[in-house]
Amino acid sequence: NATLVAFSAYVSMDTETSPVVFDVILLNQGNGYDNVTGVFRAPVSGIYVIIWSVEAFNSQDIGAQLYVDEEVVGHTWSDASADNYDSSTGIVVTSVKRDSRVYVMLQEGTRVDALQSSFSGWLLGRNV
Repeated sequence: NATLVAFSAYVSMDTETSPVVFDVILLNQGNGYDNVTGVFRAPVSGIYVIIWSVEAFNSQDIGAQLYVDEEVVGHTWSDASADNYDSSTGIVVTSVKRDSRVYVMLQEGTRVDALQSSFSGWLLGRNV
């Protein structure tokens, strides 16, 4: 009896929140993602695929880090030039324990652009 866990959300307006609050939920199977805090709390232990994408605009630089609890497990960097967009996407496959918190943090003083910034993940398989 497999447990299906998957979430996908995006940012509806420019934001500087850290953790990034991806406020519009497209999918939240297993109810692990909280669109008020921006945190995915794993409902079951297992191997997860986590993807995050952030977009910068108009000479903004964005460093974004993926955390599992207090540990950084991935990094991305976006560097937009004047009047242009730049985005970066990270993908991590990692072991996550039940009730662990998974979230995206921004470097201080930066913001992500609306609509093109997203956060998704799914349970690949249960730990044996």
